[in-house]
Parts: sequence; structure tokens; C-alpha cells
Amino acid sequence: MEGMVDAYLQWASIMGQNALGTAPASSQTGNVHSIIVVRVMDVYNTYSYSASIYEEDPNLLAVIIRHGLLPSSPLKINFTFSIRVVELYQTLHLRSPHLTIEPFVKGLCDLHRIPFRQYIAQQFTIAFDVYIAIRSHVKSRVDIALGRNLPKWRLKNACPACTYKLKDEGDLIFKMLFTMDGNDSLKRLRCATKLPAAEDDSPDPPRLAESRARDDSRTVSGDRYLTREE
Repeated sequence: MEGMVDAYLQWASIMGQNALGTAPASSQTGNVHSIIVVRVMDVYNTYSYSASIYEEDPNLLAVIIRHGLLPSSPLKINFTFSIRVVELYQTLHLRSPHLTIEPFVKGLCDLHRIPFRQYIAQQFTIAFDVYIAIRSHVKSRVDIALGRNLPKWRLKNACPACTYKLKDEGDLIFKMLFTMDGNDSLKRLRCATKLPAAEDDSPDPPRLAESRARDDSRTVSGDRYLTREE
């Protein structure tokens, strides 16, 4: 992953604020080991691109990212998306979370005058996940450089406005608002298997059935959430 992050930072430093035109070629120098040809879906067109592989490159994924592309497969890389088109989707999605990947990819297909295929949306999803992971690692590096990776740094530097009370401030109807878990607990109850009805004179207390919901072991990056161990 570190090689992919280094490749992204190298590409970003070359790209700068240039958002139009063809993405600049990589400035990597050295002995060219081989060349890989991939298909690239950009904002307005789809084209073939020859990416040079240097002996100093850590892996093929870093090669693709260094050229401003995001792979849709970890091993056999044939089809890629430009980083710029993925950044475009992220920016639109942040402004309107209702915009999901499938309608965005359908819009791209309309711009490219090609029929929509479900596998294109799946490939875009993979590329978007790679992009989010890379940006998360970049933020971690920035936090380390700024000294913001220390334990409880956010707790010490955040402004607890909701618990700060001014002098002679009047009482509010609700002093504080809380949120629990997005009703996930209730969702798990509704997904529980049904138990046979207990007899009225049974001494055993009622018990909750096992949930049919699948466990989610994924973790959230950053320091805003506590882990289960914490």
C-alpha cells in the first residue's frame, strides 16, 4: 500500500492544479523494464494507454497509479479509470450523497456513447475503494507530519461547543442531543430467527433468538471512532 501512496503523491505533485487536457505523463526516470497497455475511461473519452514499467517500481499497481490511473483488478489489469474521473465522482457524491456509483457510471457511458454494462459499475466501485484507501493513507501521513497522530489529540484540540455554557445563559428545552447507533440494534432484532412459542406456565424466562445478520468486521480509518478493544 505504501508504494501505491507514493505513486499517487508523485502523480499529484506533477498534476498540480491542471484539471483539463490530457493527464501528464509520469516523470519517472530510469531503465524501462517493460510496457503495459491498458484501457482508460476518462471523463469524456475512453482510450488505450501505454504505461512504462521501470525497474525501480515496487509493483504493477504503483505503476498504474503513477500514470494517473486507478486499477479495477489487483492482478490482471486491463481496464482502468483516470484518477480525475474518480475525484469528480467523490466531489459530486460529497455534495449530493444520493448520487450513487451506478447512475454516475451510466452518465459516463452516455458521454462516451457506449451502452451501460453492470460490470463497468463494479469495476468503478473497486477503483473508488482503492482511491479512498490511498487518500486515507495520505491523510495519515499529513497528520504524522503535523503531530496530530498523538493519543487523544482530537479530544484535546476539539471544541466541545455542545457542553460549553455561557454566563447567565438560559436553559434550553434540550440541553444535549444524542445519537446511538442508527437503529442498528433494532435492525438486528428484526433479523432474529423466530423461536417457538413458550408455554404460559414455563419457568424459563423469554430469550432472544440468534441474529441472522452477518457480522461486519470492517474498521473505520481515522481517530474519530473508538475500536471495540478501546
